[in-house]
Amino acid sequence: MEAIRQIVDLEKLGSVINIPKDFKYTKVEVIIFPADDPVQKEKEKFIPETFYGISSISDPAEAVRSMRDEWNRI
Repeated sequence: MEAIRQIVDLEKLGSVINIPKDFKYTKVEVIIFPADDPVQKEKEKFIPETFYGISSISDPAEAVRSMRDEWNRI
């Protein structure tokens, strides 16, 4: 997503947006984001059976030895 960021005089914004009278600054930062960006698609549901973590290792001790051996080769 692209945005525009700019420092402008506050009085110039009065014709574009309503600014409260107690907002007494001379310069303000304006950040513009597009309002018509495509909506993000819904996240996929997490299915634990498809997650390949430590639970998918049948022999954790052997897996650790194998990883350690890889470091020794370097």
